[in-house]
Amino acid sequence: MAGAGIHPFPPPPVPGAPDAAVRPGSDEVRTIFITGLPVDVKERELHNLLRWLPGFEASQINFKGDQPMGFALFSYAHHAIAAKAALQDLVFDAETKSALHIEMAKKNLFIKREWELTSDALRVGIQELCATAVRWKMTLPIICEPT
Repeated sequence: MAGAGIHPFPPPPVPGAPDAAVRPGSDEVRTIFITGLPVDVKERELHNLLRWLPGFEASQINFKGDQPMGFALFSYAHHAIAAKAALQDLVFDAETKSALHIEMAKKNLFIKREWELTSDALRVGIQELCATAVRWKMTLPIICEPT
């Protein structure tokens, strides 16, 4: 399924890429809006289509209304624009002949984090690590206080 702008393998992560919160120009829209999806589309199907595109970060399907609508967030606006060009009119489902219609979204997709590392979680994790080290008679002087 290699098409224009689609890589045969997922691109490696860019080392030291800035986080979205500190990325310059983070107010730029980096999200595409996808319609033309079949009614029985699965989140995984959309993700598997998009994950090969450069700069892809996340996708989401909104099942409100008659037709599902997809959103895809990219690292930078130019990645989103390239994805829009690569996916425009792509036949997503050969049986239903449903073709994708892509537009730039009005705002960026907000990603809910699965988990968040807090200072309490970090403290508990270090305590558990140190307790395991004591049980195994190991020393971890850098992070565990000597007893």
